[in-house]
Amino acid sequence: MSNSGTASSGGAILIQPTGAGGSAMVTLDGVSLNNNLAGGFKIDTTGNTSAAGVKATINNSDISANGGGVAVVVPAGTSNASLMIANSNISNNGAGIIGNGAAVTVRVSDTIITNNGNGVVAAAGASVLTFGNNLLQGNTTNGAFTGAVPQADPQGGGFSRRLRRIVNPPRLLHAWRSQATAMHDAIVSRKQHA
Repeated sequence: MSNSGTASSGGAILIQPTGAGGSAMVTLDGVSLNNNLAGGFKIDTTGNTSAAGVKATINNSDISANGGGVAVVVPAGTSNASLMIANSNISNNGAGIIGNGAAVTVRVSDTIITNNGNGVVAAAGASVLTFGNNLLQGNTTNGAFTGAVPQADPQGGGFSRRLRRIVNPPRLLHAWRSQATAMHDAIVSRKQHA
């Protein structure tokens, strides 16, 4: 979606359910939101008091050259909102990711956030969390994530730590050397018995 909205209103995608019964579950996958004046993607719970709130996911998407990239706004006394962003590019926007409000949770994984006016903004108690594998560099003001996403692995470190235990270069090198030594010994033994 490109070239939508004006400098003060509109934009590409606005999620704003209202009333006590309003809620939303949204998934964007493989979406391009470019050159939209007021913003690329925004969740706004103004006027919404539903306990279900808003839950959204953005995956494998490009959000660039918009007035604002991704914004989640939850005024006090309204519904909560959570957003997961993964495998995406958020660049060349007025701001990259904005969380505004204590009932906001944004989780970000494997995403490029660069060349924005502000990279990451967390205001009014919002949680903008990282999985630790994002590229947050080259913005006028990079900003910072408010913390790390808690890992579910009871041993700590989650999937990445388990992967490191499996794909461990010193272990692999040791295993390779052991196999090479065993093969060498077998060849020498055969030559001696030949």
